[in-house]
Amino acid sequence: QTASFHCLTAGLRHSASRTELNSALREKAPDARILAMAVGYHRLPYDQRSKVFTALLVATCDRQDPTANAMFEECLASVQNAFSLLAQALRTKQISPDDINAKEMACLCVELYGG
Repeated sequence: QTASFHCLTAGLRHSASRTELNSALREKAPDARILAMAVGYHRLPYDQRSKVFTALLVATCDRQDPTANAMFEECLASVQNAFSLLAQALRTKQISPDDINAKEMACLCVELYGG
């Protein structure tokens, strides 16, 4: 479940509105209990989320185990997707580099990559 929470919240910054958070999570976590746990995981400080991410990568790095390998790839893809969406939004000028949300998203991405 921790891997699922990571994948669900990797691209969600702390300042996301409750509506934004609910709509992003509800698509992937329609169960109310799972949604509530994902919201709780989302509230973890970025440095703690990066440590969990590192632990997930270490725990799932067995290339011989198809289930572990799928979780490994999904965890990496979630961080890559979050960063790619930020880079694309900046490149196409959908958001400004000075925007507080862009700065926070950059901090989240850097923290997860550095984890």
